Amino acid sequence: MIEQHVVDKTVQDLASYIKHGILTLQQTWLDIGISPEEQADKCDAVMMSLKSVLESLIIGENAWKTCLQEECDMLSGRCNENFKQLGLPTFDPQSVTLPLISKRDFLQKKEQDLNDEIQTKKNFIDELEEQKTHCIQRLGLHPDHYPTIQSDNIARIISSLEVQIKEFEDDMTRRTKTLHAQLNQLASLVDSLEVNRAYLIEEGLLADEPDTLLLSDESIQRRQDLIVKYKAQLNIQKQEALEIRHKIERLHSLLNPGRDLNEDTRELFNDPRPSSIARLQRLRESLEIDKKQNLDFYMKGLQEKIENYQKLCFQTTCTSSTDSHDGGDEGTIALTDLILENIENTDPARGQQQQHVADTSEQRLRQLEDDLDTWESFYRSNRYIFDMVTKWKELNDRYLELQTPSADRYNNRGGALLQSQKESSRISKEIPRTESKILSEIDKLDGEVIKINGFSIEDYFSEFRATTTLSRLSSVRKSKRKSVKKGEVESVVMATGVPTKTPSKTDNTAKNRKSLRRRVSKESGLDKVGVK
Repeated sequence: MIEQHVVDKTVQDLASYIKHGILTLQQTWLDIGISPEEQADKCDAVMMSLKSVLESLIIGENAWKTCLQEECDMLSGRCNENFKQLGLPTFDPQSVTLPLISKRDFLQKKEQDLNDEIQTKKNFIDELEEQKTHCIQRLGLHPDHYPTIQSDNIARIISSLEVQIKEFEDDMTRRTKTLHAQLNQLASLVDSLEVNRAYLIEEGLLADEPDTLLLSDESIQRRQDLIVKYKAQLNIQKQEALEIRHKIERLHSLLNPGRDLNEDTRELFNDPRPSSIARLQRLRESLEIDKKQNLDFYMKGLQEKIENYQKLCFQTTCTSSTDSHDGGDEGTIALTDLILENIENTDPARGQQQQHVADTSEQRLRQLEDDLDTWESFYRSNRYIFDMVTKWKELNDRYLELQTPSADRYNNRGGALLQSQKESSRISKEIPRTESKILSEIDKLDGEVIKINGFSIEDYFSEFRATTTLSRLSSVRKSKRKSVKKGEVESVVMATGVPTKTPSKTDNTAKNRKSLRRRVSKESGLDKVGVK
């Protein structure tokens, strides 16, 4: 604001100037000879002129003030519009207490700043729209389902776009993980199956840059279907390789006993690629030729392997295949009887006989190979049971050994007798637990019947346990008679725990599994004659 002394000085100067001017005019009027009345009129005219000039100045300045006020109001309105677009609260122009010129300058700068911010936000919106478009294209979505957001509020548009993009990016992140997992599987399967990658790249299922692949549901499903298809093919190839491996290992072990396959061949066993399978196939064909050239040796090896698997399965005969022979002796023709002399024979009858023998040899070979497959498969699928039966036998044998009296048993050197009794007690508890495990595994079998040396598993347990008990009792009685002669009856009874009364007869036949299980759970296993 203008200081007061400046205003007072202006008023004084103006009054002095007007006084001087009026006096000058009065002297002029006197020189002219104007009457006092006319001079008064002239003074009134001068006063009106001065007043008019001042009023004109006031009107002009007021007009300028009005223009400034209107300009400030207009700038305030535009600023508030910008505030609304930016989602910011508006402001009251009256809250700005600056002079009009300063207020105008302030509002002009404010408007320019808001315009710059709006333009920055619009550029950011364009970037968000590009990200949104990229996400829509990458996800394989329809653009019409996600139109441009229409709103006067820039902040609301940005917020909506950011929410959409966040949802798209989260979906893309999840799908990208699925994509990379699929690509890793595909890469492994393609290498294993030796598939042409160019076709898959052309179909958009593989790419050198995974980020260029679509993440649509259709693409992911196509890729998954292809993985399932390739896995099925790979399983077929693995099964084929496994069958070839089985044949190669059998042929090699029978034709070259004691010699291991070389490392290159063993590496091929774990390689399901078609080229590796082809190499294994050629090796098998080569071994097949060797087999034909050494048929006698090969068939002898087959018979030995069959007998070995029969022993592992606690069997002495193979009812699954040998019983199917017709004609009795034809199924047991000696191999030496099938070897023919390599001489030229023009006799038709002899030729027919040779052909019949050759056919019989071929049938016998196939029968032996089928028998070996049957026994090997049977053993491998039930190996856990056979191992437990072996353990069961060992426990029974050890229990029998511990319970059989010996000449130095009662010397008790180093607490041997106590250790023997502890071990016997432990085994007596472990035997029924082993039986329960075996019976539980037997129950899980579907259609297969396991017999141990011709007995069902229940009958075998009863028979073997009864035999063991009677054998042990016989040894105890012999020892007891010898001890009576020497006057050591009481010491033997105390040491062995065998009562003097006659043991009751045990039932060696398991009529049903339920009774056997009840007996297994209640008894210690071999305490049927009262031995603790």
